[in-house]
Formats: sequence, structure tokens, C-alpha cells
Amino acid sequence: MWHNITETSGTISPKYQLIVPGEYYAFSASPENINLHYTCPNKENLLQLTIPAMNDDQGTVVLTDTLGERVDEVTYTDKMHYALLASTEGVSLERVNPDMPSDKASSWQSASQLSGFATPTGKNSTYRDFEEVGSRVTIDPELFSPDGDGYHDVTYIRMKLPEPGWNATITIYDSKGHEVRKLLNNALIDVNGEIAWNGLTNDNQLAEMGIYVVLVEIFHLNGEVRKEKKVVVVGGRL
Repeated sequence: MWHNITETSGTISPKYQLIVPGEYYAFSASPENINLHYTCPNKENLLQLTIPAMNDDQGTVVLTDTLGERVDEVTYTDKMHYALLASTEGVSLERVNPDMPSDKASSWQSASQLSGFATPTGKNSTYRDFEEVGSRVTIDPELFSPDGDGYHDVTYIRMKLPEPGWNATITIYDSKGHEVRKLLNNALIDVNGEIAWNGLTNDNQLAEMGIYVVLVEIFHLNGEVRKEKKVVVVGGRL
């Protein structure tokens, strides 16, 4: 069952339906319109439902079970889209990985241009698997290309901390030592968290191709201070 908080609630499917792992479904009031504008790899999994219109600039959607217990919830805005898109009309926001928290903007990316900006009834074009974090700070991937093609458009600074109570400042520098982007400034972080960099500078411009240094400064409430430097490479099409 879905809920649009400002409107009403409704049932996704009027009948019981088993969705096995690896299958993808899409729900729309106008499946024919979805088929007209997007590629649907599994058209039989595109179901017609009476769903009230939802704002594309911002909103909150809640998924519950038949007992009304909340399964998932996301509050979205159009500011979560890739900043350099000429228009976000018709562009889907996709969850990068279902294990990532739905309440964080870094868990969502704009669907790739190569996919047609949406992947109804198919795997999200921005889907990524992550390797287990072994050290305190890792960069994943170390080479990324923020060109909107759906492949490694974003890099994640991932942290694995021994206990809660850490604040972090994360700054990106170019090879000459100039600050390019301030990602975090003395912000409280999760013990297992990730901060996304989409390749944009503080001036909202796309960073030039090259090598960059990620300086992670973490401070604990007990007074402990740690600093780590990591290298990330911004690539692109020549």
C-alpha cells in the first residue's frame, strides 16, 4: 500500500501477487503513456492503477503493508537531481542501491540519459554494488566520470567508524592545493556512512578532468582528532 501524505492512501495491487527476487514492477495510471515515452523491458510488469498525481518538485511517499505498518518512506525534491541537467521534466530519481538509506539525498541519482531517463520494469540505470569498507575512509570508485551516462557518475567517500559521536569536515582539493568543493563542514556523521561527490565545484561547475585530493577531518566528542587524505580521479570523454 502506498501513501501520498498530502492526498490519500491506496492499494498498489487489488490482488495478491508474488514478486520474486530479481523482478521489477512499475505502477502507473497510464501504462500506455509510459510505454510511449520510455523503454519497458518487461511490459507485463507494468500495471495500471488509480494513483493520484504527485508533485514532481517535492513530496513524500510512504510504503506500508496491509496492516498499515510502514515499510519505507522517501521525501524527495527536484534539487536531488543532477545539477547540470537542462531540465528534470520526465527524468526519474533512482535509488542507487536498496540497502542505502532512503532518507538521504546521496542515495538517489537522476536516471541516465542513455537509459532514456527512466527504467520502468527494469533495474535502475544508476544501480551500484558496493564493496565492504575495510579501512576507516575509502573512496568508491577512485575513478569516476560525472557525465550523466549512468556509469560511475558519482563517487562516495565511505566511512567505517568504531563508535558514534564523530563530526566530519570533508574538502576536495585540486592538484595545486586549491579548494574545489566543501562537502561537509563539521557535520555529525553515521558510524557507517557515505558522502557523495557528483563532480561539481563550490561554484556549481563541473570539475575539470584530473587528480583530486579528498581531505577527511574527523573529530570525536572525546577530543580525538584524525585526518586522512585520499585520491580521486575525475575522468570524462575526450
